[in-house]
Amino acid sequence: MFFIGIMGVDQKQKIIKEYENFPCPNCKDDPSGRLVKVYNYLHIFFVPLFKWKVKYVMVCQACRHGFEVSKEKAESVERGESDLTYWDLKPLQPLQKKCMACGANLNPDHNFCPICGQEIRK
Repeated sequence: MFFIGIMGVDQKQKIIKEYENFPCPNCKDDPSGRLVKVYNYLHIFFVPLFKWKVKYVMVCQACRHGFEVSKEKAESVERGESDLTYWDLKPLQPLQKKCMACGANLNPDHNFCPICGQEIRK
């Protein structure tokens, strides 16, 4: 948070919608996920005046991988007009296979985790 007298600039995250059994493209599991709105805003006496750098992110609760959602699609979800699908998600970083037991990054051709020995689901 940055203050100039009675004004300030801050970043906020707002949960738009929570999903149950949403298919994650990264961990191939059906965990819960959250659609989150992230933005910067200017405020005076903690009253927000305007927002900028608004983006929407879907976060998998199992592997914590983030996926960008287009502004148009996310705003329609926020208004209750439509819902997200697997095809609306764009990875924020390259997808990486992770062990669901210990969270270690894995080589795509591994069948077992080299750290904890857990079998990796396809």
